[in-house]
Amino acid sequence: MKERATVWICPLCSSANDVESGKCFVCDYELPKIPSAEDAAIFYEQALDLFEKGRDEKAAELLRAAAEAKHLPAILDLAARCKAGRGVARDDVQAYKLYVQAAKKNSPEGQFELAQCCLCGIGTKPDAERALKWLNKAIVKEYLPAMRLMMELYMTGAYGVPVNGREANEILNRMRQVLISRGQDAEYLYADHAEIYMNAHMYEQALNCLEFLAAARRGGPKVLYLLAKCYEKGLGCRFKHPFKAARLYKKARKQGFVFPEE
Repeated sequence: MKERATVWICPLCSSANDVESGKCFVCDYELPKIPSAEDAAIFYEQALDLFEKGRDEKAAELLRAAAEAKHLPAILDLAARCKAGRGVARDDVQAYKLYVQAAKKNSPEGQFELAQCCLCGIGTKPDAERALKWLNKAIVKEYLPAMRLMMELYMTGAYGVPVNGREANEILNRMRQVLISRGQDAEYLYADHAEIYMNAHMYEQALNCLEFLAAARRGGPKVLYLLAKCYEKGLGCRFKHPFKAARLYKKARKQGFVFPEE
């Protein structure tokens, strides 16, 4: 993780100044209210530091200035804060506009967040077709959250997106390849795939998926836990199977799975 800058260098006298100060202690040079591209990063670091200290009003002022200077991390941060009402007043329209800026700057995170705004009607009218367009742009850059959301849409048919199991499986395989190429574990994706069905209350599909994965020994202990949950509660099956559930819970625990309620 990148360390946060603690000083800024005065362009006039080259003195190092604390990020909380907007004025050079040697020559009294003041950082401009609308920063240059170079100074915008300093404004952004100052804003983060002040948010941590609870000085939200000053922090928001600096963050907005950095965003106005087209500093991408500041644009994304401010958009997220406007969307959540965290440190600034909630403003869905402003969040949407900022995500448009980030998306047009070719940020996969911005494209993903803009797609979610278009899906859910956050700051704009719901538009699934436009959302898919931005999701695809982020997927080209192998942005995993966008790939997972697209897979979920194709699996569940949410927001009027036509169900397409073949496309969903292709995205799943692409996600595996991306994770493997990055040296990361891809096994959890199989359990993720089944959990999407469960969250959408598509229990029959979830059960079929889980039983197949368990038989193939794919997806790790989380697959066993989810399958046990289906058997315990009778999700996707005609009857509850408490003994099967207990056996699978025990097996999942033995393999190191930490139960969510623990």
